[in-house]
Amino acid sequence: MSSKKKMSYGQVGRIAMIILGTSNFNNELYAKLVNNLHCSSPWKVFIKNICQEPKEESLPWWFHKALDDTYHANWEGERDYLSPDCLLYLVERLLMWVSCLQGYVITTKSCFTEWLIHQREDTKFTSSIRPDVPICFEVILQFLIDVVRDLLYDKNTVVEWIQKSIKDWEKYYSLLILRLVVILCLLYFNFGVCFSILLELIWRDYITEQLPKEFCEVLRRLIFGQNSPSINVNLIEEAFKKIGNPLVVASFGIDCSRFICSDGIFFDMKGNLCIDEMLRTLFLKPHIHVQSSRGQSEAMVAEAKSYCSAAPSAYDSNEANCSKLVPHTPGLVTDKVQNTGNSKQSSLPMDFDLFWEIIEGLQLLEKEGDQSSLSSEASTIKLDLEKAIGTWTAAWSTYYSNCDDRGALSAEVLHMLDETVQLYAVLDGSEQELRNKISIVAELSRRLQSRRQTVEPILTRLVLEHNSKLARMQILNQLFLEHQTRLAWKAKLNQLVFEHHRNLAKNAMLNQLVLEHHTKLARNLATGHC
Repeated sequence: MSSKKKMSYGQVGRIAMIILGTSNFNNELYAKLVNNLHCSSPWKVFIKNICQEPKEESLPWWFHKALDDTYHANWEGERDYLSPDCLLYLVERLLMWVSCLQGYVITTKSCFTEWLIHQREDTKFTSSIRPDVPICFEVILQFLIDVVRDLLYDKNTVVEWIQKSIKDWEKYYSLLILRLVVILCLLYFNFGVCFSILLELIWRDYITEQLPKEFCEVLRRLIFGQNSPSINVNLIEEAFKKIGNPLVVASFGIDCSRFICSDGIFFDMKGNLCIDEMLRTLFLKPHIHVQSSRGQSEAMVAEAKSYCSAAPSAYDSNEANCSKLVPHTPGLVTDKVQNTGNSKQSSLPMDFDLFWEIIEGLQLLEKEGDQSSLSSEASTIKLDLEKAIGTWTAAWSTYYSNCDDRGALSAEVLHMLDETVQLYAVLDGSEQELRNKISIVAELSRRLQSRRQTVEPILTRLVLEHNSKLARMQILNQLFLEHQTRLAWKAKLNQLVFEHHRNLAKNAMLNQLVLEHHTKLARNLATGHC
């Protein structure tokens, strides 16, 4: 540290990780660090101010500038560049920081825990979060999106980068891809950006094959079922739970009741919460909403519970405007009982008739020239197509993961899914734009219609198999949750035993020191008398 030589990006990155990973940074060590800090200006400004109180309001911006400077360096020519793990850790911390500045944050348990550890015990959480502070969100968010997109799509460069520090790159590459996709999800959940990237990567096999299959399945349901501005929080929570990293929502003064779900973790940061209490909640009680006695009222919790139990699925819609192509739960069909007006759930495959009626109608538009009807019905048609894509993708994922023969069958179904997605995209635009796309709509409809005889029985069978797997998975998930609860309690007991033994060792050491001290006193007294 005493050398005047400029520090490498790897050294500076590791220092930033250490600072962001601790709370009470030693003042003497901090002074030495600042005096011997020979690095680029953005890192110097950031590190000099991160350990001081009060912190500068522009710190997130300097953090972004430092990461931007590091990311665009010629890493191949650096003797000691950031490791992929180090860069992703810093990117996650920047995203967490910027998310908090909007007054609330939707994140994962691991990201929230890392952020929480850095907070000082005597610091009021809301005092360091200033939603009114002008921060250039767009520039920072675009930087985060660019980094994640580059790393996802340039596999060769990323593998070469990983191999500089890790020989067994294949296992680490899968973990890196998962972290990148989670970051994309958090960007979308918090700021509503990069949905198009999520939609695109779902169709890239070299990316999805690196993800846990169950996580990927829920992600598809979330993406293809997104037909309104509101986000399906229950699917977010389900996706994160599949990778063992539960959903955490923290409010810094903004009403977040719409984001609370039954299995998520909620913190009202305006309350008088201590860090130890929050950590206990995170690791011992994973399904709890924590508020202070002076926090948001009980009505908020009641409203949140009501929202979670009654909130419509991303697939739900008004009966007058939507088909019953996809029910509330993907893969299950709600059959109308004509005479009673009631409904019941059935395990029978869905009725595809309405979907094919839509395709036939779109196919005839070019001949009939009724272009005005397309613009008036486009939004409703898109909603039906979204439902079909979501259900078929979930059913296909179940089949694809358990089938060895993926030849012609795989190609036929995936071609149909791809053409349906293309049709969905084409139906976006103004009335004039839709008129110009009539021929494209008709051509895609003809392609889909030509596949009907082949794919309809296949899709029917896939949905039946998917229903069966869902039922089995519900039982397995319950057993897994019970097992995890037992493991958590066992880990806590082991920790308590360890702390007990450590305290015993400390007491024994203190007793030994006291005994030695008294022995010395006795000798001194004896010497004095002599």
